[in-house]
Amino acid sequence: MNTLSGIITLITDFGIRDGYVGAMKGVILGINPQADIVDISHGVDRHDLLQAALIESLPRLRSTDRTHVCGCIRLGLHRDRCRAG
Repeated sequence: MNTLSGIITLITDFGIRDGYVGAMKGVILGINPQADIVDISHGVDRHDLLQAALIESLPRLRSTDRTHVCGCIRLGLHRDRCRAG
């Protein structure tokens, strides 16, 4: 049994105009090619941790025990804050 299986949801302030979201997914799939990745939002307002936390707190995001929420919000140059849980 693959212990890395499950659902990974992504919440970021990356937007969709560049390759950051794709790079993040590539890293995840490089670690676990069988991961199920669900995009929740990449449109969080820049640097808005409260908005990201409110999105993360929605009950539907943790639909199973195998669901992992990954949030990454840029706080400024070289001060990114990423959280997985």
